[in-house]
Amino acid sequence: MCQSRHLLKFLSYTERLSFGIYLTHCFLIVLLDHFLDTNWSIKWVIISSLSCIIVMIATILLPEQAKYYLGFK
Repeated sequence: MCQSRHLLKFLSYTERLSFGIYLTHCFLIVLLDHFLDTNWSIKWVIISSLSCIIVMIATILLPEQAKYYLGFK
């Protein structure tokens, strides 16, 4: 029961950041596609993880107005 609650909490948190994650992952695909010469599944994991990390850090560091304009809020 506790694990499912943590999973739902994480999914709810990423849902709130989904637009920022989407925008960030589009940029990362263009940027990293030339540097990562691996199969698509490894690229997917790397780009998805980096997108989430970037948006999570940005929500901590950026002021409210910047988060609003970047779609991180």
